[in-house]
Amino acid sequence: MAFTSLIFVALLVTLASAFPNGASPLACNTMLPGHSQGPQTGIAPYIIRLNSPTYCNGGLGKVDITATGTLPLGGFLLQIRDVTTDSIISVTWESTSEEVKKMTCNGAEQTLTHKWVMNAESGWAIFRMPTNYDGNIRAIVTIAAAESTYWVKLPSQSAAFSSTCPDDPTKGAMTVDQNTINHHKKADKILMELEDIKMEIKKKEEEQEGPAAGLAARVALPMAAFLAAQF
Repeated sequence: MAFTSLIFVALLVTLASAFPNGASPLACNTMLPGHSQGPQTGIAPYIIRLNSPTYCNGGLGKVDITATGTLPLGGFLLQIRDVTTDSIISVTWESTSEEVKKMTCNGAEQTLTHKWVMNAESGWAIFRMPTNYDGNIRAIVTIAAAESTYWVKLPSQSAAFSSTCPDDPTKGAMTVDQNTINHHKKADKILMELEDIKMEIKKKEEEQEGPAAGLAARVALPMAAFLAAQF
C-alpha cells in the first residue's frame, strides 16, 4: 500500500512540474504540450463526446471528457475545430468544470486548459457557436495523465450544421455507453500488462546480461500478439 501511494505521489509531482497551470500558448495550433517525451500512439483511455450530432448558429453545445481506465485526466487542451480544414472555431466558452480555464489563442479565448493538476475522472465544457458558421465541427483534445504519458489531438464525433437547434445541453448530461467504457478499460489493462512484461524482461537481461541478450525482442512481440488476440 505504501509503495502504491509513493508511485501515486511521484506521478502527481511529475505532472505538476510539466504543466501545473495549463498548457503554453505555443501549443495553440499544434496542440503539442512541449514535454520531453513524445506522445502516446496507442489507444487512448479517454472518450470525448459532443452532446449532439448537430448544432445551430448561436446555439449551445457541450463537450464531455471521460477517463475509461486507470489513468486519470491530469490536464488537457480543448478546442472546437472544423472537420475539413482543422481550423480553430471561435466559440464562446460559457461554463466549465471548476478545474478549467480559458486560454487565448490567435488573439481570442478559443481554447480551454486546466488551472491545476486535475487528477479527475472526467471534465466538461459548455460552448456557444458563432452566428455565421455552417461547416462540420468536432472537439479536439490533447490529454495528459503525466509528463511522459499523453495523447495529442484526440477527436470527438463530428456535428453538422442544422437550422434547428438541438436540445439545450445544460438541461442534461450525455452518458457514455458502458460497453465503450469496458472496451477502453480492457485495452488499458492490456497496455499495462505489456509494460509489466517489458520491465520483467529488462530486469532479467540486467541480471543475466549476455545469455539474455535479445530476449526482449524474442518474447515481447509474441506476448503482445497473444494479448492483442485476447482483446
